[in-house]
Amino acid sequence: MILTVDTGATKTLLAVFDDSGRPQNEYQFATPQDQNQYWQALQAAINDRFQPDGIRAIAVAVPGIVNQAGTVAWCGNLPWSDFELAELLRRQFGLPVVVANDANAAGLAEANAIEPVPALCLYLTVSTGIGSGIILSGRLPAELSGSEAGHMLLSKDDQLVSWESFASGRAIHEQFGRFAYEIESTEDWLKISENLSVGLLAILPVLQPDTVVLGGSIGEHFNKFGDALNGLINQKLPPHIKRPQILPTRYGKEAVLYGCYLYARNIQTD
Repeated sequence: MILTVDTGATKTLLAVFDDSGRPQNEYQFATPQDQNQYWQALQAAINDRFQPDGIRAIAVAVPGIVNQAGTVAWCGNLPWSDFELAELLRRQFGLPVVVANDANAAGLAEANAIEPVPALCLYLTVSTGIGSGIILSGRLPAELSGSEAGHMLLSKDDQLVSWESFASGRAIHEQFGRFAYEIESTEDWLKISENLSVGLLAILPVLQPDTVVLGGSIGEHFNKFGDALNGLINQKLPPHIKRPQILPTRYGKEAVLYGCYLYARNIQTD
């Protein structure tokens, strides 16, 4: 069994994957703001809800920047820093451990679920903030693992602001006074699409991906805004720039868990 952990800004989801690559025994707890309290809650969840003796590897995703040693250097929506999570897990459980950025993990899963696997896939998770993962031929290059598209500075209302400040799930709630799942108005979803397109139109000429996958809590409503977003991209992207296919998430809320599973499987075979 491989234990996977999707750490979000508000909740943490755990599941074990069997040898066939399917998640089992999902368990969730509220993510503490304090990193030491999170560590205590994570240990308790693993020991109380799972059987550590049957686990072969652990993969944890976090909403922030992770260095090669598995230390969480910074989180945008959690006050964590210099959090040696991988080392703590190794010492506690004596297992192979990988700690990764959540958007990178989800992107890894989503890119490898597409046939054929795209040469360059841009994954965007639009939730509390906006995260990004750049996947090349089904693999995540270490040199690109720190991408943070949500913190890209863009001109909005004559000010230079981050993309996620006006296009993320949090921004949507601030603008409309409702969560995405409560929004039905075509006009409101067009406005959401316009805000998403601003960032995409800045990224696409640089990366020129074959595929863009939209995930996170907003991406799950792709059926409400996908056509409008594609229309805006087709209308505004210069004609000589490659137009990617823009797809909804395949794995939905479990995308990060599936990506963690792939990470852990890779460290076992490397």
